[in-house]
Parts: sequence; C-alpha cells; structure tokens
Amino acid sequence: FHFFNNAPELLSQPLPVADSTLGRTGEMPKGRHRLEITEDGLLQAVAVHFTAHFVDGLTLSNFPSYPGSNWAVWIWPLRHTQVRSGDVLHVDIHPPADVRLASDWSLGCQIERSSRRR
Repeated sequence: FHFFNNAPELLSQPLPVADSTLGRTGEMPKGRHRLEITEDGLLQAVAVHFTAHFVDGLTLSNFPSYPGSNWAVWIWPLRHTQVRSGDVLHVDIHPPADVRLASDWSLGCQIERSSRRR
C-alpha cells in the first residue's frame, strides 16, 4: 500500500476491473486486462484504487491517496521500463480464495510494443 508524496503521472486511462452494486454479488477482478499506454514515459508501477458512486454528485475515492488518508492506493511496483503511446500493458490479476488477504494477491504484467515504435 502506498501514499503519494507527489501526484502520480498517469500513462494510461483508468481501467475498471470490477463493478459492484450494494446488495448484489460483484465479479472478482481476475483475469487479463488491457491498458493502452496513452503517454510516453517511464512505467514504474500499476496503481489499483477504488471509486464508489453513491448518488448523483456523491463519490468517494482513494486516488490519489495522500499521507494521513485512511485508504492507501495499492501499488504493484514493476521494473522501470520506458513506454510509448500505443504500447499495451497486459495485466493478469490473480486474487486468492480469501480476497481480503492482501498479501496473497498476485499480478502479472507483459508489455506489447506498438508497431508504430521507431
């Protein structure tokens, strides 16, 4: 878990991996997800956060987190890698049987380089 000291630089648009409605069983955020890189930069981590929409105009989110917040953003550090717009980061999320046990989650990542690279 991590609190940002500086605003993070996002290299892709956020990608919802789970959607849950109060009182209903939600889907687990597992499987392969595709993040298209939209900004050239240095990829350092995947940041996982939540946003809850309660009623029109009332939203709660932990992104970006800050020192003193009760909810840190979940950070999966990656080998620092230069990426360019058009590259794709494939992210495989593997939740454990007990999803509340944070230390047992795992994540696999693979970069697909854009054919537009020079």
